[in-house]
Amino acid sequence: MDKELLDAGFRAYRGEKIDVYFNTEICQHSGNCVRGSAKLFNLKRKPWIVPDEWMPPRSCASSIPARAAP
Repeated sequence: MDKELLDAGFRAYRGEKIDVYFNTEICQHSGNCVRGSAKLFNLKRKPWIVPDEWMPPRSCASSIPARAAP
């Protein structure tokens, strides 16, 4: 699954417990994730996605995929 997501243009943000995948081409840029989960998403931080703070955004229009870390 990881290879399929990466081949589809997703970027992997790796954590200890979970990996989060993001694709700017699929993201609808509604901002719901940033407003709803500031610990996971913070545009001023590098990296801006911290997977181990994962709480699935309830209103993500793009359905961000997440997988348990190996």
